[in-house]
Amino acid sequence: MKTVPEPPANAAEQPANIAGLMVVSVLAAVLLAILLPCLVLPTVLAAGVVSPVPRLPGGIMEYHETGSTTMTLTVAPGTPARLSEVRVHLGSASAGNLTVGVDSGLGAAYDATLVQESVSTGSHVAGTDWCYRWSEPGPVLGASDALLMNWANTSAITWGVEVFYSTE
Repeated sequence: MKTVPEPPANAAEQPANIAGLMVVSVLAAVLLAILLPCLVLPTVLAAGVVSPVPRLPGGIMEYHETGSTTMTLTVAPGTPARLSEVRVHLGSASAGNLTVGVDSGLGAAYDATLVQESVSTGSHVAGTDWCYRWSEPGPVLGASDALLMNWANTSAITWGVEVFYSTE
């Protein structure tokens, strides 16, 4: 027959139990601090402008979008952000110009085209993949700026876009 251990009879045995509970509490707090920022919290900034902001290690934010019609994307972080990389994938070779630019919150005089490339003759692999990476530091978007990506997609080809930027 098994016996249940008796609770500590004196105060000298209790600190070991309390110390064990404190260690577990600290570990739980550390895990929560690490995992909480990794939640995906999409933010609607204006009609038709959505800024998904899942956090990756190092404060990097990532935006994903896919489609099979005209590409007209707006990524508006809503806070100052440094652009790291833009990746574009097309389901097959096509034609037209792919443009990546900045719509400045300061006005049209400050708008900028970062990349404009022919998808049929550009410097990419088999006409389907691009990766635009800026040397450190990359272009900075102001709090009211937006990254714009446009492509006519007259052949209704499936495309995917990934944008990586940091806000820290």
